[in-house]
Amino acid sequence: IEDTEDALTKLLGEKGFAFADIRARSRRDRENNLIRVEYVIEEGPRVYVERININGNDRTHDEVLRREMRISEGDAFNRVLLERSRRNLRGLGYFSSVDIEESPGSEPDKTIIDVNVVEQSTGELTFGVGYSSAESVTTEFAIAERNLLGRGQRLNLRVGVSSEVQRYALNFTEPFFLDRRVAAGFSLFNTENDYDNEANLETRSTGVGGQVAFPLSEDGRLSLFVNLSEDELTNTSSSSLVNPGYQVFKEEIGYYYSIDKRDDPIDPTDGWNFGFGQDLAGPAGDISYLRTTLIANYYHEIAEGWVFHGRATAGLIYDYEGGVINYSDRFFKGGSTFRGFDRSGIGPRQVSTGYALGANRYVVGTTEVSLPLGIPKDVGMKANAFIDFGALGDTDSVSFVANDIEDEFAFRATTGLSISWRSPFGPVRFDFARALVKEDYDDTRFFRFSVGTRF
Repeated sequence: IEDTEDALTKLLGEKGFAFADIRARSRRDRENNLIRVEYVIEEGPRVYVERININGNDRTHDEVLRREMRISEGDAFNRVLLERSRRNLRGLGYFSSVDIEESPGSEPDKTIIDVNVVEQSTGELTFGVGYSSAESVTTEFAIAERNLLGRGQRLNLRVGVSSEVQRYALNFTEPFFLDRRVAAGFSLFNTENDYDNEANLETRSTGVGGQVAFPLSEDGRLSLFVNLSEDELTNTSSSSLVNPGYQVFKEEIGYYYSIDKRDDPIDPTDGWNFGFGQDLAGPAGDISYLRTTLIANYYHEIAEGWVFHGRATAGLIYDYEGGVINYSDRFFKGGSTFRGFDRSGIGPRQVSTGYALGANRYVVGTTEVSLPLGIPKDVGMKANAFIDFGALGDTDSVSFVANDIEDEFAFRATTGLSISWRSPFGPVRFDFARALVKEDYDDTRFFRFSVGTRF
């Protein structure tokens, strides 16, 4: 009965009746052993928004919140638009809580909306540590500010340093360029991947990029981007015949479309989202290819505290001029992208050297269920039991030695437990996983740990 009253209240709110009164009256039918329920509805007058008050935003500018509202002062009251406004504010990631309340205005047909927010740290200083089956330790450092000077601008500086990767990237995004619902940004990046501790095989990519993004619907968004970079492979290792060195200029243009139907962008329990993108290299550059990727997520609350999450990702790259896909443009999976395997732990591999060769296509899926821990939600601790599965294969590398390359688009699967905690000093995450199905040449990783801090 209470659920029905809530549903009717929401329905009337969609029609503009903010203060409808709904009462359930029950009458017992003893002869037929039934309870008859009658709902008495008093609609009240149609209501208009007299004023919107923003409370609790000590750091974030008012305009940053108001531009996310789907209802304005003077508009007819609409509960659906109000809920979308709440979801938009939650999606900013600036606030630990967002509550929207309505109260009677100065006239019977007017209402006052109070948007009450609690600000949280939007800067993050992250330090990650991982331990692999090969007994290697990796570290990563990143500093990010999602709400620069309270204006909603995003600034990211990422530095990754390990025995395998050196990554430096700077990204800036203005989400409302020229006061329009168009995001514009730029990026500077330099990435070095060292696949040998003695630095005998190293890739480097240095460049600049720019992008714009704009909504196509309430939940759909399209991004357009261009990247200019110089890609280089230095290989003096024993695998140089399989992966010869190169230095090329790359011009890349592309798009990415996404749609989000989740009930909450931060902690979803129901709904789905989907993304699809393509990027084209050439024709002004030295290389050519068309790369296609997609990602989909589905959420459903099985019972209180038990949320099912299904995830699917896929990618395909090919040279439309019939050439070979360069080493640094191929797909590599493992680590955080396929738990239970080391970084680049699955896929085509040169047997004699043990080097990962990268692949031209992949399909990876995840099914996981959140496990109730019996502790208050405010603690911010979660546990998920998961199964990761998929395949990665089809490389352009060729060896002159018989049977020196393993390249099967074979099914792999892992299972494990992931524990995360939004601690007072930052996010903490533990991943424990073991392989259920693997190839003999795959590299596994049982434990992964990361910790960060916020400011």
